[in-house]
Amino acid sequence: ICYDLTDPSASVYTCDQGIDANSAVFANDASLAPRVYCSVPSFTTTNLSVKYQYSKGLTLRAAVQNLFGVEPPVDLGTYGGTGANASSAGTGVPYNPSLHQAGAIGRFVSVGLDYKF
Repeated sequence: ICYDLTDPSASVYTCDQGIDANSAVFANDASLAPRVYCSVPSFTTTNLSVKYQYSKGLTLRAAVQNLFGVEPPVDLGTYGGTGANASSAGTGVPYNPSLHQAGAIGRFVSVGLDYKF
């Protein structure tokens, strides 16, 4: 499953128009954008968390976010606010932070102990 950069409701009918309308990365010439950027593929991450109660008051916990370290897809039409689009004058990142933040951060591990008196 993926979506593309076109938006007929905004009179954006082609990939080049979508790149021009949404991204400052290729502002001078949208035809320089690789065609793979015309669509944004699906993005799925896997998270894992475990908890072990060692005794009545002591619990060990661990978690891994983005277990497989999946990277986010390039999204030149991002609307998340920090993307490489008109809302950030092209200075942001080329992914959609509202949908793909876990991939941008990468794998994240946390471990902790909880003790109750």
